[in-house]
Amino acid sequence: MFRHRLAVIVFSAAVLCGCQSASSQANDPPARVGRVSAVTGAVSFLPVGENDWSAASLNYPLTTGDALWSDAGARAEIHIGASTVSIAPSTSLALDAIEDSLVQLRVGQGAIHIRLRELGPYDSYEIDTPSGTVVLQAIGEYRIDVTPDGRRAIVTVRDGDADVYVGDQTYRVPSGSSLTLIGGTAQPIAASQVVAPDSWESWARSRDQQEDAVASTRYVSRDMVGYEDLDQYGDWQADATYGAVWYPRSVQADWAPYRSGRWESVEPWGWTWIDDNPWGFAPFHYGRWSHDRGRPAGARWPGDRHDTG
Repeated sequence: MFRHRLAVIVFSAAVLCGCQSASSQANDPPARVGRVSAVTGAVSFLPVGENDWSAASLNYPLTTGDALWSDAGARAEIHIGASTVSIAPSTSLALDAIEDSLVQLRVGQGAIHIRLRELGPYDSYEIDTPSGTVVLQAIGEYRIDVTPDGRRAIVTVRDGDADVYVGDQTYRVPSGSSLTLIGGTAQPIAASQVVAPDSWESWARSRDQQEDAVASTRYVSRDMVGYEDLDQYGDWQADATYGAVWYPRSVQADWAPYRSGRWESVEPWGWTWIDDNPWGFAPFHYGRWSHDRGRPAGARWPGDRHDTG
């Protein structure tokens, strides 16, 4: 799980510790974690427990209580477990819960696109809007739009199935349909037509399609956050000792881990390495680094593809 891999990362026979705080260990933080996986333009980030916003940075871990804001013309992408959440320009997104069996997001204004790849029988994936709550019922593609004043929300199911809760009423939104919610009224308005994808959503769906086709899922689970970048930036090779090993591509011969990035205290895990490389989440939080006969260090994951989450 994420917390365990943070604490033990082996490179060149040395043990480097993620140094979890005692309070984090006592509270047993969730294994599920989010990650900032793409940022374009001015995107701000407010960590849980903080009062000051700062610029969102690639590979920063996300957890319950964090919030993001994208300026006009900006966009972002985050991963939560095996799901991708794309953030449109001028969007307010709060992460109200990221737990082992619950993801609860809140959109104050703007739009998000969700590609849900896994949904277990005891999992719950919810999106709150000022006009109602959306509960995703199946893997698929979803879009949520909220007007700047928060008085109207449109729920669009590209593929999948969702329930919308308004007061004590429940409305089903099947695949290929949209539903409009009006704040202050218990009766939603069925949209006359499905919301058409715009350029931002086309960008999001294109990234999702690339991720759906990655070959790294032969070696690691989709629950391992950051797996989606391994194909683009590295190569897998079989090793007689370790099994499947991933090597970063296009790095200098003397490249080594922990040279490009920073350590930050991130609740609830404690001191965490934030790598500057776009692929630098999964190998540092789940894998173990090891030298291989003079070539750049490779990242390996113990066990089979289902043991990495």
